[in-house]
Amino acid sequence: GRDLWLISRMKSGKWGQAENLGERINSEGHEESPFLHPNGKTLFFRSDGHPGMGGFDIYISEWDEVKKLWSNPRNLGYPINTEGNERALYVSADGKTAYFASDAAVDRSLQNNLDIFQFELPLESRPDPVSYVRLSVHDADTKMILHPTYTLINVSNKDTVMSGKVEGNSVLFALKHDVSYAFHLEQAGYIFYSENFDTRDIHSLQKEYQLKVGMQKLKEKEVSQAVVLHNIFFKSGAYELLPESEVEIQKLYNLLNNNVGSKIKITGHTDNIGPDQDNLTLSQNRANAVINALIK
Repeated sequence: GRDLWLISRMKSGKWGQAENLGERINSEGHEESPFLHPNGKTLFFRSDGHPGMGGFDIYISEWDEVKKLWSNPRNLGYPINTEGNERALYVSADGKTAYFASDAAVDRSLQNNLDIFQFELPLESRPDPVSYVRLSVHDADTKMILHPTYTLINVSNKDTVMSGKVEGNSVLFALKHDVSYAFHLEQAGYIFYSENFDTRDIHSLQKEYQLKVGMQKLKEKEVSQAVVLHNIFFKSGAYELLPESEVEIQKLYNLLNNNVGSKIKITGHTDNIGPDQDNLTLSQNRANAVINALIK
């Protein structure tokens, strides 16, 4: 019968080879209507080939990144699945609410007379929630739309989660919940831009976060404006750089290496808790820590 397949877009923008999801997902019957949650690992689909309640039922499977395989599909059970046919399902970004089509509530003689239902997913079936970022980039002076390359990195393990080029006027991407991300934009002739997304504190799981970036040109014989390095991390009240800072230090190192002769000023800061002189000393030590890391 019908099977589910996966295809990935390559960095070039072209599509790769289609891959069958295999016997764990695809039965001898029909698998249809795949919905991959934006968390990238929770798959919902309908099937009449796995053990079920009647016609087509809705199932869930989770991708195991370590084992590189899908979990055995689990039937969502009654009262979601019935003796009727359940159709395509959609899950909200926060993973709590699902929407699907079913003919279960109508006269059995009226096949395919579908209604739309919603329900709260039980805790064991909820995908990890995600947040959305809508990114647009322009020249800080001319306001001209730019198309830089972008990189999204998990700061805890330094894995590159996503990379590509901003095409058109904007790009939309999803962030998994409870993760700290380093985000970088780079374009020839411009100072790189950095941002940090901590999805434990992000403002909303339902509303996309608007990020409008004005990138600054590298100017000869001029003083550029200040650039905030959002991914330099210290322990509270200390000046030892945390390992999560390595990604940002490397970006700054690359900028200087690619623009020999450029000069920069590193400024450190603290919060306003504690004596002013202690904070001034800590700020200086933090600036020195970044300088020493660049030299190293």
